[in-house]
Amino acid sequence: MELFGVGPLEVLLVVLLALVLFGPNDIAKNARTAGRFLNRLYKSEGWRTMTQASTALRNLPNRLAREAELDQLDPSRRTEAAGRPAAPTAPPDSGMTAWTPEGAEASPPLPPPPADPN
Repeated sequence: MELFGVGPLEVLLVVLLALVLFGPNDIAKNARTAGRFLNRLYKSEGWRTMTQASTALRNLPNRLAREAELDQLDPSRRTEAAGRPAAPTAPPDSGMTAWTPEGAEASPPLPPPPADPN
């Protein structure tokens, strides 16, 4: 059974390390101090800024794809709004070509295989 990706043996290891490092009397005080630190960290402006930046970076590819699609659709919407049917537009020529091995020339297509006489 795991809780937050931490198994029972890992929890036991952390508790034993805390007992050895801090002793049984100081564990409560150190846990309280760590809790207060994390509380201040999560409520700080720096944490909010970092969380917002992380969310923006995580959503950036989706936002860029949406904006690019809207830019491509925009000319067809303008022509429809003017009362004319929208003409299909070809994708812009990006200058990309099919990959061929170096030194290989484009060969004509192969003829179909001969028909089976049986």
